[in-house]
Amino acid sequence: MKIDTATLENCADADGLVVVIDVLRAFSTDAFALAGGVQRILLVSEVEEALALRQR
Repeated sequence: MKIDTATLENCADADGLVVVIDVLRAFSTDAFALAGGVQRILLVSEVEEALALRQR
């Protein structure tokens, strides 16, 4: 398996399977939510885990 990382400068050259992790946008959303009064943010790794939390 070959894994390469890309930056904005060279991401247009990516081919094959590409996974994008948008850390900046995720943190911006968290910061905005906290500034708006959200008391806590729960991080989960699976959709099922998030849905189970909603059922509580």
